Amino acid sequence: MKKHSIEVSAYSTIDYLAMWEQLYNPDFNRMEFQTVRNEPGKLIG
Repeated sequence: MKKHSIEVSAYSTIDYLAMWEQLYNPDFNRMEFQTVRNEPGKLIG
Protein backbone atom coordinates (compact mmCIF):
# COMPACT_ATOMS: atom_id res chain seq x y z
CA MET A 1 0.00 0.00 0.00
CA LYS A 2 1.33 3.44 -0.89
CA LYS A 3 1.97 5.98 1.87
CA HIS A 4 -0.69 8.31 0.42
CA SER A 5 -3.30 5.53 0.66
CA ILE A 6 -2.35 4.84 4.27
CA GLU A 7 -2.63 8.55 5.14
CA VAL A 8 -6.06 8.82 3.53
CA SER A 9 -7.21 5.68 5.32
CA ALA A 10 -5.91 6.92 8.69
CA TYR A 11 -7.61 10.31 8.34
CA SER A 12 -10.85 8.68 7.17
CA THR A 13 -10.82 6.47 10.27
CA ILE A 14 -10.09 9.43 12.56
CA ASP A 15 -12.88 11.46 10.95
CA TYR A 16 -15.30 8.55 11.38
CA LEU A 17 -14.40 8.27 15.07
CA ALA A 18 -14.86 12.02 15.52
CA MET A 19 -18.32 11.80 13.96
CA TRP A 20 -19.23 8.96 16.31
CA GLU A 21 -17.97 10.97 19.30
CA GLN A 22 -20.04 13.99 18.27
CA LEU A 23 -23.16 11.84 18.12
CA TYR A 24 -22.70 9.84 21.32
CA ASN A 25 -20.36 11.81 23.60
CA PRO A 26 -21.85 15.04 24.93
CA ASP A 27 -18.43 16.01 26.35
CA PHE A 28 -16.58 15.64 23.04
CA ASN A 29 -14.28 18.63 22.51
CA ARG A 30 -14.34 19.26 18.76
CA MET A 31 -11.89 22.16 18.90
CA GLU A 32 -9.29 20.08 20.73
CA PHE A 33 -9.85 17.23 18.30
CA GLN A 34 -9.23 19.51 15.30
CA THR A 35 -6.03 20.82 16.88
CA VAL A 36 -4.65 17.31 17.40
CA ARG A 37 -5.86 16.06 14.00
CA ASN A 38 -4.14 18.89 12.16
CA GLU A 39 -0.76 18.63 13.92
CA PRO A 40 1.86 17.24 11.54
CA GLY A 41 3.16 13.80 12.44
CA LYS A 42 0.52 13.01 15.07
CA LEU A 43 -1.38 10.42 13.03
CA ILE A 44 1.18 9.16 10.53
CA GLY A 45 4.64 8.25 11.70
